[in-house]
Amino acid sequence: MAKKDKKGFRIPKEIGGVKVPKEARRAGEALIEKASSPAGRQMLASGLAMAATAAAAVAARQARDHGPASNANAAGESGTASVDPSRVADALGDAASAFMTSLFARSAK
Repeated sequence: MAKKDKKGFRIPKEIGGVKVPKEARRAGEALIEKASSPAGRQMLASGLAMAATAAAAVAARQARDHGPASNANAAGESGTASVDPSRVADALGDAASAFMTSLFARSAK
C-alpha cells in the first residue's frame, strides 16, 4: 500500500523524548494549517497586539503604584526607567513578524 502524500507541517510523534498523543498532534496540525491562512495571520497579529496592550497596562499600573520612576542621572545613579507602551508594542510586532515570516517560509518549502 502506497503512503499518502500529505502536504504541510507535521508534528513529530516524540518531542524531546516525550511522546505526543495523536489527538494533540492532529489538533496542533489543524491549528498550524489555520494559522497559515491570511485570516489566521490576522488573528495572530490581533492576539499579539492585545497581549502587548495588556503588558503595557500592567507596566503603567506598576509605575503608578510605585511612584514616579527615578531615571539615572549623569552621576551614574541607578534607577528604573519608565516603559513606553508604543515601543513595547512595536517590539512585539517586529518579533511576531519575524517569527511568522520564518515559520511560513519554512512551511512553503
